[in-house]
Amino acid sequence: MMKRSTRTGTRQWLIDSRKRAGLTQEKLGALIGVKQDRISLYEHGKGISPAMAKRITAPLDVPWTRFFEEDKP
Repeated sequence: MMKRSTRTGTRQWLIDSRKRAGLTQEKLGALIGVKQDRISLYEHGKGISPAMAKRITAPLDVPWTRFFEEDKP
């Protein structure tokens, strides 16, 4: 079973992926059924469950496991 991420700090890869997809936090949130402030929390390092990681990365063409890897450039 995969552990939830508890690391904090900006997930620049998530911000960059969202912007490359042409989505604002609000639009991404609307696509996956969460509010904009939740997207912001995840972008700024809030822990995330595997289920939510799958939801948030699906429209971004990013592997959901990226949330649980060491930060990479």
